Formats: sequence, structure tokens, C-alpha cells
Amino acid sequence: KTISGYRNIDFEGAADLDGTPFPTADVRTFELDGDQVSQEIQLYGTTFADRLNWTAGAYYFREKIRNSPITRVPTAIQDNTIRPTNESVSLFGQASFEILPRLRLTAGVRAVKDTRSMVYTPARFAVAAASSTNPQPPASAVTPAACPFTAIGLNQAPGGCLYTPHDIEFNTVPFTIGLDYRLPGDGLLFGKFSKGYRSGGFQQASGTTAAFFRPFDEESVGSYEAGAKLSFFDKRLRLGLSGYFSAFTGIQQNAILSASPVIIAVLNSGKAEIYGGEFEATALLGGLRLNASLGLIHPEFTDGPYKGSEVPTVAKTTFALSADYPIELSAGRLDLHVDYNYRSEVFFLNTVTITGAGPVPLTPFQRRSISQDGYGLLNAQVAFTLSNAPVTVAVYGKNLADEYFGARSGSFAAANFNTVVIGAPRTYGVNVSYAF
Repeated sequence: KTISGYRNIDFEGAADLDGTPFPTADVRTFELDGDQVSQEIQLYGTTFADRLNWTAGAYYFREKIRNSPITRVPTAIQDNTIRPTNESVSLFGQASFEILPRLRLTAGVRAVKDTRSMVYTPARFAVAAASSTNPQPPASAVTPAACPFTAIGLNQAPGGCLYTPHDIEFNTVPFTIGLDYRLPGDGLLFGKFSKGYRSGGFQQASGTTAAFFRPFDEESVGSYEAGAKLSFFDKRLRLGLSGYFSAFTGIQQNAILSASPVIIAVLNSGKAEIYGGEFEATALLGGLRLNASLGLIHPEFTDGPYKGSEVPTVAKTTFALSADYPIELSAGRLDLHVDYNYRSEVFFLNTVTITGAGPVPLTPFQRRSISQDGYGLLNAQVAFTLSNAPVTVAVYGKNLADEYFGARSGSFAAANFNTVVIGAPRTYGVNVSYAF
């Protein structure tokens, strides 16, 4: 089996970072273009009277990107054009063996080599800071003397402006091993351990000292998980229970290194642990299908500059409820659906600034700009599928209670201004689909 992929990226956008009518902190042009190529080859089969199922193969990935912002912001906020190239080559294999009737052992391994390269060049134009008296200042060409790399000893193009660090490589062997046991009827008990990683790389922004251009190392994680899937009352009630524990080393975090100039960089920030549990239930009551799920997570930085602070992007409590009811009609089938999804408080970014003197907590005002209180979204849909044609017409409503919430935030809290992307308000729509 072979799987080939190609993706072309061509994006252009803009942003207003301070939310005022004046272009004092605007990204006038944000350009991102590049392409991705991937190729995977798989071999698979069975042996030992179908007791052993195996898969082996190879994978290749290459991505080349150009990221070129032109900003109209105070000169303290730096930008550059960056051209990262990422390449990954791996060999993998996985096998499942039925040791005893109903008892199965699964093991998998992957040998990975990741290569990262980068070219930094300055923006072609330096745009003066705008103000209420001069909202449209002219742009001026950057001269070699203004090259930001010269002052920090990184300029590799005398008379020009260029910094190309040496390529970096990451070699690792992630793996997984687990057992599962099929209970009589339709139940399952399982447990597994996995060793994973996230590749390191180069910074995607610039800074004012050579330290800001240091690459970051890989992140590794060891994860344990165990659980059960059970069914009762002739499979009309299904329950799922699981618990997990993950320990991270060299955890990668988007760190706020400076408020003026505003510098964001990826750092390996020590150790972290996450443990939690999940519960799922499905009940069939006649034609009515009810679903419920609950997730509880305890994330914690256990070592490093963020110890004691909140772990970003992790909601400690989530739950969801849904109901589905089909109605058979002479002309087709009517499907009714409603769901409610809740997410507790979450921080979009770290709540401390990393300085030479150590971590500095954000103020309550700054913390508020990068967090979102718990909220829930109510959605519903009515769909009709024709009996004599594979056509479905659906009318839907999302966020029916018109909940006002932040979906993500900017990274300028330490500079005492920030932007928040607001989630979609109450939305109605119609979908028409044709299956073939």
C-alpha cells in the first residue's frame, strides 16, 4: 500500500494587534507560502493461523515555508522573514499477537530522523511607528547598517543581511506496548505504555540578542493508560472508563521572554505531569440514543521556570451531553440531534514572563487577557435523508444560547495590551449533501 500527499500553502492576511482606530500596532501584510510533500509505503499481513497481524513501512515528509510579515508597529517589536525547511524520514513496524484466547499483545516501534534548517533575513522595509498625528508614516528601505544581525554578531552576508544557522538533526525511537483482553460478550480491558516525542527546531521569530536565535531541543513523553469498555442489557447500555498518566521532559512552551521589545520564543521548560480520567456512556431507549462524557485532567509543571503556574491550553474539566432520535417517514428519514459541550477555565498562554532574573508572574490584568472562564455551547440539527436518493438536507444551529467567549488570545499580555479572537456567535445554516 502506498500513500502519497502534496499540499500547497498560499496565505495572506492582516491583523490589528491593539484594537484601536490608529495603525500603531498593525500587521499590514502577513504572507505565508510553501509546500509539503509526503510519501508512505506500508506492508502488512497475517501469520500463525491469523494469530499475528503485522504492519511495516517507511515514511518521508518534506516541508518548505516562507513566512514574511511587514508590520507597522513600534520599532521595539521585531520581525524578520524566515524560511524554514523541515524533513522527516522514518521506518516503522507494529504487530499484534494473540497470546491466549481473548488476550492480545500489541507492540510498535518507529525509528525517526528529523532534520531542521532555517534562513533568517530582515523585512525589506522598516516602517516608522504610527501615531494619532501621523497615522500613515512612510516606509524606508533597510540599509546594511540597520541589519539586526550585525549588532549581535550573526550577520553572514557582509554588505547584506543574512543568518543561516547550521542544520540540526533529531534521532529518536518512539514505541508503544500494550495488552488487551476481550471479555465474554462485548467487553474489553486494556492497558498500554507509550514513549513519544516532539521534534525540536528553530525559533519562528527574531530578537535583539543572539540568545533569541538559539534552537530548541526535542520534547519527550512517557504515557501510561488503562481502561475498560463494558456493555449491559443486551448492548443497550455501553460504558467506557479510562485513566492515564503522562510525564513530559524538556516540555516545549511558547515563552514570553520580553515585554519591550515583545519577544516570544519556544523554550524547553523543564518537566510536567498530566493525569486524569475519562468516562463515556451511551444508552438506547427505544429509538432515542443518549450520550454523555466527562473528562477530568490535572496538569502540573513539576520542574523548571513554570513550576507552580498554570499549564496553558488545558481545561481541567470537560463534559458533553447529546441526544439523537430518528423518525422513519414514507419519503425518507428525519434525524433530530441536540448536544451541549462544556469546557472549564483555560489559559491560552503561560502566566509568567521568563527574564534573566527568573520567572516574573503576569499581573491580574495581564492574566485576564490570556484566559477564558468556563462556558458551554448548545447546538442542534434537523436532517432529512430522501428514501429514493442519497441526498440529505440539514438545518442546523450552533451556539444557540449566543455564548460570548474567547477562542484564543494574542501573545502581547506582558506589554499591557492584547488581542482576543472571539468565538463564533449564534449561527444558523443549511447543509445539502450527496453521497456517492
